[in-house]
Amino acid sequence: MTAIWLYAIITPFGSVRLKSVKNVLKERKVFVVIQVGAEEHELPFDLVYFRKNLMLSTVKMWTLIGCSVNILLTYVHFYVFFYQRFLAPNLKHKGRRAVNFGYMVDSHEDIAWNVIALGRDFTVRVSEWQEEASLTAKAGQRLLSIADLLEAQVRLIIGTIFVLPEKAARSNWNEGLIHYRNEAEAYAQGQEQLDYYHALAARDERVQLIQSAAELDNFIASMDSQPAKLGLIISMEGADPITEPEQLSEWVGRGLRLIGPAWKGTRYCGGTGEPGPLTPAGYKLLAEMERLGVILDVSHMAEESFYQSLEAYKGTVIASHSNCRHYVNTDRQLSDDMIKQLLARDAVIGTVLYNRFLTGGTEANLGDVIKHMSHICELAGHTRSIAIGSDYDGGFGVETIPQPMQKVGDLYMLAEALMQHGFSEADVNNIFHANWVRILRQGLVKIQN
Repeated sequence: MTAIWLYAIITPFGSVRLKSVKNVLKERKVFVVIQVGAEEHELPFDLVYFRKNLMLSTVKMWTLIGCSVNILLTYVHFYVFFYQRFLAPNLKHKGRRAVNFGYMVDSHEDIAWNVIALGRDFTVRVSEWQEEASLTAKAGQRLLSIADLLEAQVRLIIGTIFVLPEKAARSNWNEGLIHYRNEAEAYAQGQEQLDYYHALAARDERVQLIQSAAELDNFIASMDSQPAKLGLIISMEGADPITEPEQLSEWVGRGLRLIGPAWKGTRYCGGTGEPGPLTPAGYKLLAEMERLGVILDVSHMAEESFYQSLEAYKGTVIASHSNCRHYVNTDRQLSDDMIKQLLARDAVIGTVLYNRFLTGGTEANLGDVIKHMSHICELAGHTRSIAIGSDYDGGFGVETIPQPMQKVGDLYMLAEALMQHGFSEADVNNIFHANWVRILRQGLVKIQN
């Protein structure tokens, strides 16, 4: 029915409007439409009732209706204002997902490490899991499980192979955790984690390993036509499990698709807290990665190694979980020039949802996440190079993720916050999934088994 708007109050919080329709003379009704966001509620005023029961002339009837509607609209205006200002902030984070971001890709989750080193069960829902207080104190309150990820609309993750070097195991943070002392132990522990991912996909129908661009495309195409599944692409964080570059083809044959050569320093390059260049073995590893089509992840790489890697390696590059040094000035973050070098390679950078990497302290909020994302977007001039690499359960837990989030199911809050900060729904879709899908497809198509 074609509408003519007779009256409107439009505010930053919503709008309320009086609508008259073309066949008002036939129906003898006018309609008040209350609109908040995309929702409309229509209230009819019956003109016949007013005239017959109140014995009003036409002029008096319209005067009464006009006064009543103005009072009603004023009331609704203030209701909308107070709802949005005082009530909605307390209600909107109860699980409703207002922004349609489709689904989410998370580029960094240490699933196998949590299972093998910490004894957690990825197949058991977080709310049903009980663990010793000493473990929670060390690793943080757990965030991830298959069910929790799927309910949060996380449909594709990059799961890491991560092994702990002996030098890092000496810290109070990592004391007592499984670690490696030599190449053979690093290899064995890495293979055990790789075995876990294959076994998980084989026994749990909710998980699907993705090893090629065709498998990625098929997985995405069937996402809405089959029961929810979690796609899993295998990465390595710190390349010490690869005992020599010539061994890489073995790992690729078993499904390894991305490699971050560093965590701390490794036999291949300098890393976080341990600056240094690429080693001769590092150059050989990059050459093998390029030959076999393995994606390079520069997160954790020392600055000297970072620049040398971009010069030596011509394949697909990402930073799976890195934030901006502009806000947190440590070698773990990316400087503006490093970001620009990645942008020149059409790379994607995953923002880490860890307070210490967002603010340098123990407290952070969603505004801090958006500051890091916005900074990269400002350097790029677009939103095609920023995404999410949460690093959830990567040595920290619920206690140190940005407020007001309290679980993985709260990731939708980030989509809402982005929209409130001026990002469009298309931008949110880029950040939540499209950018990772594009760069992963670009890399996986080059894989040589």
